[in-house]
Amino acid sequence: MLRSIVAVGLMIGFYVLAAGISGGLLYLAYADMAYGRQIHPRVILGCGICAFMILKGCFFMSDSFEEPGPEVTEAQEPGLFALIRRVATKLQAKMPQHVYLVPDVNAFVAEVGGWMGIIGTRRILGVGVGMMNSVSTRQLEAVLAHEFGHYHGGDTRLGGFLYRTRGSIGRVVVNLGADSALSKPFEWYGTLFLRLTQAISRAQELTADEFSVKVAGKKAHLAALRGTAAGGMLYDQFLNGEVKTVLEEGFAPGNIYDGLRLYIANLGDAGALKDLDRWLQKRRTDPYDSHPALAERLAQGKQLAGPPLEDSLELARSVLKQPDRTEETMTRRFLDRVIHLDKAKPIRWEQVPELVYGAQLTRASTALARALGATKPDGTSSLVDALSREKRLDLARRIAPGAFEQSRPDAQDLAMKVVTHAAAGWVAAVLVRDFGYRYAAAPGRPITVVSPAGQSVDPFALVGPAAKNPAEAPFLRQKLQALGLAS
Repeated sequence: MLRSIVAVGLMIGFYVLAAGISGGLLYLAYADMAYGRQIHPRVILGCGICAFMILKGCFFMSDSFEEPGPEVTEAQEPGLFALIRRVATKLQAKMPQHVYLVPDVNAFVAEVGGWMGIIGTRRILGVGVGMMNSVSTRQLEAVLAHEFGHYHGGDTRLGGFLYRTRGSIGRVVVNLGADSALSKPFEWYGTLFLRLTQAISRAQELTADEFSVKVAGKKAHLAALRGTAAGGMLYDQFLNGEVKTVLEEGFAPGNIYDGLRLYIANLGDAGALKDLDRWLQKRRTDPYDSHPALAERLAQGKQLAGPPLEDSLELARSVLKQPDRTEETMTRRFLDRVIHLDKAKPIRWEQVPELVYGAQLTRASTALARALGATKPDGTSSLVDALSREKRLDLARRIAPGAFEQSRPDAQDLAMKVVTHAAAGWVAAVLVRDFGYRYAAAPGRPITVVSPAGQSVDPFALVGPAAKNPAEAPFLRQKLQALGLAS
């Protein structure tokens, strides 16, 4: 109740500020006409325009709702709806009127539509397909109970008011111009409003966590917190690394979630997930964060009492009627937004090493060979010499001229990356072309080449030390000769 009173007070405060400033501007225009010895049309027009811009930002807003993903019904996804209904029943809550699948690692609830978000709103629930690859079925139950907790506390209604007010503040600042003196009070109030309302949002999250433990138990709740925090970062890294690289080569995977599962599993085998979990737990809450830091939520969760329920083993995607087909549909919707899907060539994840990474490394190695005056990668002497610090920047400019069109303070570091990538491609290209190696990689694993006898070589690990430290050049020469790459 106190949170709601504070939020409503802040919201009213903004509209009082807007009304006061716009009213003052209109009075100035009136006073110039009524009391001034000489009418100043520019002053009158300027005051009127500024007042209109403030009022327009406050009240003339679009409240249309854009569906975040495909809506699903109980007939289409009976397993998912059975889980949602079980949570709603335990909390004695109403079912959402619309359920949407979204592509990322996320779940959310909201109240949309209606008049000013007050009358005639509709409850919606969004469930992330990416999240269903990061948590178990019991953990998904914990996540949904948390979201229903927002319904129970009235957070969705309050959140709508806060969202609209933030939008109004932003529109007023944009309408007036960020450099305008009139926008400064609104910028100051917006900063205060954001800081205080984000604190309210964080308190709402901790309260909603209590519902998660109440329904699904402490173990599933704590695991879900870890799984969604890590899963969100891994999903973004996967898209910006693995998927982006595939798309840049003109290919389109049929199911990005197949690759995501491989990515998470391979990082887990390498111990990277434990490192990520430790890093996440070291983070602290920022005053402008909408959610408390993971460590804070875990600390509270350990103190909460809940039923002694065990976690489940199967991924949450198992509640979907046809998980593979659903993931393929979500993949098409996602890719349609970033590329011309009809022009992209289909690719399976097992084809990526050769068709994507192999093609990239081959181009890089050819560019390095040409920069050294050769027609193709061959031998060791030229390669080792290319890694010397004296030649590195000049070579990098010839390999990737577009990256060095303008002077930049990090030119030497960038040059090292460019030349290292090209040198690794050189090693891989020669081993594949002349010794029968094949490209091998998987999401979350380093790019390697594998000999017919099964010997694996990581070309980046091979050339990396010499690229960083020219004193390592003799050792690189020995390693290359041991592989048969003598001049």
